Amino acid sequence: MNKNKTYFNSANNVYSGNPAVIFSPGSIRFVSAASQWGRDTGVDGVLSNYPLLVSGGNVVFGGNDDPKQGSKGNRSFVANKGNTVYIGVVHSATVSESARILKALSMENGLNLDNGGSTALWSGGYKVGPGRDLPNAILFVRR
Repeated sequence: MNKNKTYFNSANNVYSGNPAVIFSPGSIRFVSAASQWGRDTGVDGVLSNYPLLVSGGNVVFGGNDDPKQGSKGNRSFVANKGNTVYIGVVHSATVSESARILKALSMENGLNLDNGGSTALWSGGYKVGPGRDLPNAILFVRR
């Protein structure tokens, strides 16, 4: 969707089984599949990635057979407690360990973002990463 609320390839959204986080004016909502978002044009933004780490305060990702997710590295995430959004990086953790860390921080929901060399965080100045040039970014701006 662009700034004019025009969708690109919107018919393909019915196939997306990846989790997503939906940002709307005054709220944040996590869904287990991006297809649950539908075609709501009242949103400010939507992020979809895999895996969903925490849902309803419970760890929902305990690991899988993917060796990249089972190795230790920097793991970025977006999470919430109520309407407060948290974005951060867990250092030297597996993806399942980052899920347990979000639960220990009492996050209600959490979605894994990118990992490894593309993990970076800038907030008022440099915080961490990246290990290489990045072609994109996620921006959080005040309304």
